[in-house]
Amino acid sequence: GLRVMAAYLSTATSYFATPIHDMVLRMLEELGMPLLHVGACTNSSVCSFEYYWEWLPIDEYFTDCAEGEVSTDCNNKTLYPVEFWLY
Repeated sequence: GLRVMAAYLSTATSYFATPIHDMVLRMLEELGMPLLHVGACTNSSVCSFEYYWEWLPIDEYFTDCAEGEVSTDCNNKTLYPVEFWLY
C-alpha cells in the first residue's frame, strides 16, 4: 500500500507533522488515507516533539548514513518508509 506523511523537509532539520493535532490530516486519515504517525525517533536528545511537530535532524532520518555524510550511496533506509509526501 501507499504510505503518506506530512512534513516540512529541509537539508538540516525537518519537521514531521502528526495527524492527531491537524484537522485536515485527521480528516484525510478518517477518509482512508494511510498516514504515518510520528514517534519513530526514540533519541529524545536530538528528536524533540512539540504538540504538532517532530523535529528530526537529517542524520537521524537516513539511518544507514554516517553522521554528517548523507548521500545517495546510503539513502535507501529511512526512519519513515514514506512513498508520498504532503506539504
